[in-house]
Amino acid sequence: AIRVESPLHNVIGTPNHTGPKERGQAMREAAAARWRAVRNARAAGASREEARREGARAEIEFLETTGMFKRYVASMRKTFDEGGTLTQWSMSID
Repeated sequence: AIRVESPLHNVIGTPNHTGPKERGQAMREAAAARWRAVRNARAAGASREEARREGARAEIEFLETTGMFKRYVASMRKTFDEGGTLTQWSMSID
């Protein structure tokens, strides 16, 4: 029934299923990509806001490549493309 009906949240036993370990690893790697981008942007002379946006872009792009969290990433991308920021991107930079 899960494969046939393709419910939104119950994905166990389908190709879309990933375990908590894989999801946690992807989120940690996305956060690391964000911070690398922030540090590199600041080192290149970018302002705090420019560095934050570079970090957000890196995080979104990383998560897009994983294919996980599709709705979450789509929401992040929409907010980012509209020039907005999310709470998680309010990081202390210096």
